[in-house]
Amino acid sequence: MKYWIDKILHFKSESVTLIPLKAEHKDGLLKAASDGKLWELWYTSVPDAN
Repeated sequence: MKYWIDKILHFKSESVTLIPLKAEHKDGLLKAASDGKLWELWYTSVPDAN
């Protein structure tokens, strides 16, 4: 796959690793969001359905 950035960046610290989002992350993201209460989390923004 050709990227618009030559080198894919990974950022890592003691407690966090940030990597580019990939299709392989789909199942984990669906599981993490499966309780249906994302609007109750202080760090998310869910648009109103209306």
